[in-house]
Formats: sequence, C-alpha cells, structure tokens
Amino acid sequence: MGSTFELRGPDGVRHTAHSPLPGLVNVSNAATAIVVAVSAGVPIDVAVDAVASVTAIPGRMERVVERGQGLPLCIVDYAHTPDALVYALEAVRPITPGRLVLVLGSDGDRDQGKRPLLGEIAARLADVVVVTDENPRSEVPGTIRAAILEGAARVRPDLIDVVEIPEGRAAALRHAMSATGEGDTVIVTGKGHEPTQEIAGVFHRYNDRDVYLAHARTLLQERA
Repeated sequence: MGSTFELRGPDGVRHTAHSPLPGLVNVSNAATAIVVAVSAGVPIDVAVDAVASVTAIPGRMERVVERGQGLPLCIVDYAHTPDALVYALEAVRPITPGRLVLVLGSDGDRDQGKRPLLGEIAARLADVVVVTDENPRSEVPGTIRAAILEGAARVRPDLIDVVEIPEGRAAALRHAMSATGEGDTVIVTGKGHEPTQEIAGVFHRYNDRDVYLAHARTLLQERA
C-alpha cells in the first residue's frame, strides 16, 4: 500500500527507502524525515529503516478495514481543504483497482467558499461521491451539503454517481460500504481522528473508524 523511492545523498550515493503510507505526499514526508535525521547525526541506514517501520497515525490516511472477504479497503483521512482533498484522492487512486468512493462533508461556521471547490474536486477525482455532514455547528446541514453539490454539478451536471445522504454521517458511511466490493476503496475525509460531531451546539460521540468497523462486522455476518 506504500511507496518505494530512491534518495541520492550529497556524495552521490543512492539509497532505496520505503514509506508504508500511500501517496506522493507521504514520499515527500518520508524523504524529509530521513534528511532531517541524517542532518542530526543519525546514520542513513538507521533513518531509512525507521521511516519504513512507521505505522499509521489515527485519522491520517488510516486504513481501518482491509480489502478482502468481499469488503472494500476503508480509509479515514483528515483532509478538509481543497488541496488536502486532492492529495488524499491522488494517493489512494493507484491502490484502487475498482471504484474510488469518497464520503465527505464540510464544516459549518467555517470557510464557506471552499465548499463548492470540495464538490468540484470530489466529482473530478472520485468515481462515486457521497455527500454528508461533517460538523455543521450552528448552520443548517442541508445548506452546507447543497454548496458541495453545487460544486459537484459543475463537473457532473447530471450528478451521476453523486449521492446526498441527509440521514447523517454514519448512514453515509454504511451506504458507501454496502454499495462497494472488494476491489473498491471507500475514503471518508474531514473529521479524521475526531471523537465527536458538533451539531447545533451539541457534541455527539462519533468517530468514522468506529462506524467502519461496526458495519464491516455487520456485512460479514450477513454474507456468512
């Protein structure tokens, strides 16, 4: 799921390194970590081995459900800006033999201008887009979803394979998982590691990872 890359040192010697995290952005992060470690006096072989052993950070391109037994690969990522969403989708595309399904929303009481941009990016880079809620806060959730859908419609005027799930974020994740297969990838963005969801001033206990795992168990039981 990660990337193997080559670094050339100041002396011209080439070193093969590996990042277990997917995407070019993580190659850049791994290379930077190696260079900083070597600059601090760590032998390069030690730095390379250390980077290769890195485990996923909760909510940052975190693989929660692995592909198999009819289930898709399920990933949680914190991407909540247009640039971050591009990086996230470009990272998982190469490891997705089937359809790339994105579940996203956008925060309430925050930058409203990014919402249509998120919709455009989603419709351009994902095969299936499931629009749901993130942290609506004091805003009407449907208003936020409408802005994302407006952006998606700029790329797909007929909104084919763009679905709005107003019943809540957990329902959106369950919908995405139930409609996918083993070759597909479902990535949910925006909340990452967050343990709560803020709706109308109330913090509700919620975590994307928990929903993934619970519904994966349900699907496996139904298919047994």
